[in-house]
Amino acid sequence: MSLAKAHKAACLAALAATKIADQSAADNSGAAANSNTTIIIPAASHPQDVLMAALKQDQDALHSLTDVKKKIALKKEQLIPKWQPIIEHYRESGAQHPFEPLVWFAIWMVDAGQIEQGITWADYAIAQHQKMPERFKSANLESVITRQVHDWALEQFKAGHSAEPYLTQVVERIESNQWLVSERALMGMLFKLVALYAEKEKHDEKAESYFLKAVAANPEKHGVKGALHRVQKNLNKPLTEFK
Repeated sequence: MSLAKAHKAACLAALAATKIADQSAADNSGAAANSNTTIIIPAASHPQDVLMAALKQDQDALHSLTDVKKKIALKKEQLIPKWQPIIEHYRESGAQHPFEPLVWFAIWMVDAGQIEQGITWADYAIAQHQKMPERFKSANLESVITRQVHDWALEQFKAGHSAEPYLTQVVERIESNQWLVSERALMGMLFKLVALYAEKEKHDEKAESYFLKAVAANPEKHGVKGALHRVQKNLNKPLTEFK
């Protein structure tokens, strides 16, 4: 962020703080609890500049935390409940304009393990063509949510747990072009994980199909040669040749 933008954001936050009653930091933000800054409590009736100032304050609180578990706890216990009425009001109002809190809300939901709701809100934001905040390298929200769900599902796989229905929901959205994900490495990892689950469940035909999709998505670095040949041997099929 440029110095000019940082100064503008600070001014907006200060202006917003004068419009809202002072709140106890201990009641509202774990990361902000050590600060003397007035806590900005967003409400659906507030203008856009106040909402963005409140969002910046919450993002700063998250950024100040280095422990991932504490970040997740802050999102789950405080930020999601605080922002949910604003996000729901935005949807119910029928509005359609750039609304950054909606994008963050979907991401926070998945981070907090509320994956079903996160995918639902992501669908809504994607349908509105909401743009990603500047700090993200990914071009769109569907790529971010896909990576989040993949990483969560991979942990479930390693722990011997199911990743359903969420892994399949994401794959179906991508394969139907409802979600446009163009990152080759991400697509390769996602299809590989689907194939690994299928192989574990003795669904070798499905496993072969998705290992081949992983190869097609990321031909040079798919990392599935051995696994693909393994299921092809089980199926008594010719082994796919690689250059």
